[in-house]
Formats: sequence, C-alpha cells, structure tokens
Amino acid sequence: MRNGIGVVPGGFHFGQTGGGPDGKWAVVRDPDAVLGAAVEQYSTDVHEGRLPLAIYRGGPFRNLVATARFKLLDTTRSAGLAVRLVTAGDYYVAVANALEGRVDLFRFADGRRQRIAGVEATVAKRRWQTLQITANENRFTVSLDGMPLFDAYDSAHA
Repeated sequence: MRNGIGVVPGGFHFGQTGGGPDGKWAVVRDPDAVLGAAVEQYSTDVHEGRLPLAIYRGGPFRNLVATARFKLLDTTRSAGLAVRLVTAGDYYVAVANALEGRVDLFRFADGRRQRIAGVEATVAKRRWQTLQITANENRFTVSLDGMPLFDAYDSAHA
C-alpha cells in the first residue's frame, strides 16, 4: 500500500450515508491480503443504515467493472461496493451480508435505500471474498467470487 501501515489510504476521499460519526479508515497488516496489507474501516458505530464510504478519486465513472476484495471480521456483518456516486446519498451499491446470507443491489436516492435485486448467497466471515459489480447503461451484473449472481436493470442514476 502506498501510504504505509496505520495511515489513511491514499487515492480516496471519505463520506457516508446515514447517521453517526464519520467512518475511520486505515491501512492495516493482513498476511492473507494481497501484498500483506488491506484497507480497514474500523469504527464501531452501530447506527442503523449507516454506510461509511471510501470513494476512489479517479471518477466519476458511468459504465465500468468494479471489483473489491473484502474480509468480514467478527464485528462486521456486511461489505459493499458502490458505483455511480453522485453524492454520499445518491448511488448504487452491491452489498454482501453475512448475517442475512445475501448479496443485494441497492439504489440510494436522497439518502433513502431501495433494493433493486438480490439473492441468497454464502457470505463468509474471516475469509477473503471478491465482490464485483458491472454497470453498463441501465444493466447491473453482481458477482461473488467470480460467479455471476444476478442481473438487474435500473435507470435512476444512468
């Protein structure tokens, strides 16, 4: 990782949807991660509907394939990958949830969440997994560990 262990990751700005304090982010050592380091969101705030965001500064992107590796710790229940961010309250996000055993695609508009599509899936804790979302015009394909789970269509943030 470019910035080193224990510091905020470079190349991102940060925001969040929902209440509570801003998320806390840092580069941490993880021997199972690529290059032995990972970006961790480590705040423990439990406000319902709170989604801390690490937003890549290279955007905006409209049609893209976005991929993230994630590992849920004992204290985390879900991880997500957002695309087409307009604001911290307007975007699409694919969420892998270990507690519910699901992967869903949500649209946030004015900070309100609406499920577009989703399926039951095996989302593990303490193991690296890969979440991918492909956005092409109004079509979204969501995959987990290289297996396509579903296609969904929505034009709100197209």
